Amino acid sequence: MIKNNFLDKEIFTKIKTVITSNELPWYAQYGLATEGDGKALFTHILVDEHQQISSSAYNVIGKPLVDKIKEVEPDFFRVLRLKINCYPNQAKPFKSSFHLDMTKSSYKTLILNINTNNGYTEFENKEIPNFLSQENSGYIFDGKEPHRSVSQTDTPYRWNINFNYEC
Repeated sequence: MIKNNFLDKEIFTKIKTVITSNELPWYAQYGLATEGDGKALFTHILVDEHQQISSSAYNVIGKPLVDKIKEVEPDFFRVLRLKINCYPNQAKPFKSSFHLDMTKSSYKTLILNINTNNGYTEFENKEIPNFLSQENSGYIFDGKEPHRSVSQTDTPYRWNINFNYEC
């Protein structure tokens, strides 16, 4: 399910302001999909893979997303992982390898784009269209769908939020 204007404008603006500020710490991750794949990005983990809140920014960024998912997914059970990705411009588009975010047998993924750019999320299943990076657009899909990120070349950064959860 793709939804433009996924979050209310006021909530989205608050989230974007925090993410694009110089006050949110970013951590280097060496590998877009797998460690050592030769590509890098920066991440900020809000909820780690042990379902523990690991960021003071959770209340501003994570909680509104969880509240929205509860509206969209009445059977929402729990957050599995919630992180923010920052892809620096590398002058040419880089594609990660196709991957699954988690090894769990059943979960869903929300990707929320923070800014508009020419990067996108591509799915191994060619029947699923690419998810273009349009500000405040969200895409919920079955977490068992292999996908990959494709970096942007038209903006300094591509920011998105990757939210894995169980219903």
